[in-house]
Amino acid sequence: MSETYNYMEEEQGGLMACELSPWGGQWTEEKLEAFEKYVNAYLTIMNSYRETNKWKLIYFDGFAGSGSRNEKKKEKDSALLQDFFKDSILQKEELNLYKGAAERVLSIPQRGFDYYYFVDKDPESSLKLHELLSRFENEKTIVYRNSDANKQIEINPRKMWPNEAQNFTPWLAENIAELGEKMGMELEVVGQEVSVGPYSADVLAKDIDNDTYVVIENQLEKTNHDHLGKSITYASALNAKTIVWIATDFTEEHKKALDWLNDNTNEDLAFWGIQLELWQISEDTASMRLNIVSRPSTNVKTIKSKTNNESESRNLQLEFWTKFRDKLQSTKKIPTLQTPQPRYWFDVRIGRSNILLSNICSTQKNIVGVRLYIRSSVVDVYYPTLILKKDEINHALGCEPVWDANPDARDKTIAINYQTDLTDPDRMEDALDWLVKQTIVFYNVFSKEVKEISIPK
Repeated sequence: MSETYNYMEEEQGGLMACELSPWGGQWTEEKLEAFEKYVNAYLTIMNSYRETNKWKLIYFDGFAGSGSRNEKKKEKDSALLQDFFKDSILQKEELNLYKGAAERVLSIPQRGFDYYYFVDKDPESSLKLHELLSRFENEKTIVYRNSDANKQIEINPRKMWPNEAQNFTPWLAENIAELGEKMGMELEVVGQEVSVGPYSADVLAKDIDNDTYVVIENQLEKTNHDHLGKSITYASALNAKTIVWIATDFTEEHKKALDWLNDNTNEDLAFWGIQLELWQISEDTASMRLNIVSRPSTNVKTIKSKTNNESESRNLQLEFWTKFRDKLQSTKKIPTLQTPQPRYWFDVRIGRSNILLSNICSTQKNIVGVRLYIRSSVVDVYYPTLILKKDEINHALGCEPVWDANPDARDKTIAINYQTDLTDPDRMEDALDWLVKQTIVFYNVFSKEVKEISIPK
């Protein structure tokens, strides 16, 4: 960060402020050394996981400055200044240029970041930094920005997905868990471009919690009447209970229309408006953000009996998962556990992306269960290898789980269930003990199995 500090110089019995463009002193050097050690330690940890999880590491400096700092060598200070500043080190004259943070990070010998971003508002500082770091550019991907780090660059989603049907819909189907997480639902894709007369619903999914269909309508532009009408038509034809309308920009009229539908339709129906934003990270990388602009009105629908029952179900699930997490955590068998939520599932990570344990608690069916959940994006990587070792894995699990209970689904599962009565405290306790035990068994077996499977680069 470029800063200008002043030192005080004695002149004719008074003090005069003299400008110093360089910044920092010995304390800055110590901080930079500590920072370099921290980055080294961070890279050591992340490098051991980045290939397995296909991570991209990004270094971002939002106040990069010119990339160097100057230190004034100490001169003999006047008695007046020594008394005024007491123990502080005064610096003046001879400049001693040495490496700042940017150069230190780029000079680290172990495998570094995939992208390095250096941002500064001052054009002169950005230019100097570019010149200083030019020797690294053949071996590092360095991006310079002469702009305000507090401003984000929003890009048109069609830059990443030129065609809704051919590009965005398949991507959404493979990443349906992200949408479900935003809505607090577990969604399973049933089909893409599902025919409804002469038209096609973009994505048909199922809400696993209540076994009902969800229609998802995509629109990579401002909302219009045509897409609203189509989404309702698709829902009626496919007997869907939930409509999700994804668009890059919602008009106030369409937002009000969704709110009105939520407030005035049958309690079985739910309408979601989700705004899609895309923010640029690099020339070829972007980050997606989903913003809920309309959702089912809890204030209106909670007065209806069915929704009251649903609220009781959510409370029961929250109680169950809270007790489950506490019991599982007390065993110290699994290092990291998520915060319990009032929903159908509770995920446990096993060390790889898009393949995890997704435990279930169905208050409607009085069933709890543990399952290995393989998302569609990595099914071809893991499932064929696991199915070849089915007998060996079953033996290690000590049970006969159901493999691929829903062959038509894109995601795959390996699961066992336990029948119980969640309203009976004693039976709930038995179910908790069973689920904790089986979760640990599944974790030990599958965390080992998936780590032995090579991931194509």
